[in-house]
Amino acid sequence: MARKTKEDAEKTRCQILDAAEMLFQAQGVSRTSLQAIASQAGITRGAIYWHFKDKGDLFNALMDRTIWPMEQACQESGSDEAIASDPNPVASLRQHQLEAMHTIAHNPRVRRMLEIAIYQVELTDDMKVVRDKVFESQENFYERNRRVFALPRIAHHLRPGLTPESAARTMQSMLFGLIDTWMLTPGHFDLEASGRQAIDTILHGIGLGVWAE
Repeated sequence: MARKTKEDAEKTRCQILDAAEMLFQAQGVSRTSLQAIASQAGITRGAIYWHFKDKGDLFNALMDRTIWPMEQACQESGSDEAIASDPNPVASLRQHQLEAMHTIAHNPRVRRMLEIAIYQVELTDDMKVVRDKVFESQENFYERNRRVFALPRIAHHLRPGLTPESAARTMQSMLFGLIDTWMLTPGHFDLEASGRQAIDTILHGIGLGVWAE
C-alpha cells in the first residue's frame, strides 16, 4: 500500500508540473495562478501545496527536470582530460552542438521550456533562478568552447590576434542568437541546417575549419 501511495504521489507531482508547463507557455508565469494549474491538472489547490510550497518552488522543480540542450552538449564533451586526449576535440564539439540544435528543433518539451524561460518570465527577484539558469547554461557553453580553443594544438591554428576567449564568445553569441531568433518564429527557417552552416562558418572564420572536417 505504501508503494502505491508513493507512486500515486509521484504521478500527481508530474501532473502538476505538466499542467504548469502548458499554462506557463500559454499565458506566462506571472499570469498563471496555482488554482489554474490545479484545475488543469484535475486536482485541488491543496494538493499542489503538498508537493510545492509556492509557485516559485513549483517553477524551480520545472526548471530542474528540464535537460537543457547546450548544457547537455557541454557535459557530453567530457572532462578536461577527455578533451585533451580527444584526437579531434573541435569535431567533437561541433557534433555536440549539432545534436543540441536537433534536440531544440524536435523536442516539444525542450522548446516549451526555452520559450517559457526566454519570453514568459518576468525576471523579478522570486524568479531569479531563471536568469541564473540561463546565464549558467550560456557560461558553461562558453567555457567548454574556450577550453577546446585554448588547447595548444588548437590555439596554434586560430587566426592571428584572435584569442581562445574571443573565439569562444563569438561561437556563444552566434549560436544563442540563432536559437533566440528561431524561437520567435519556429518553422520560419530550418534550425538544424542554419545551425550547421553557422557553426561551420564560425569555425572556418576563426581558422579551425580544417579541424571540423
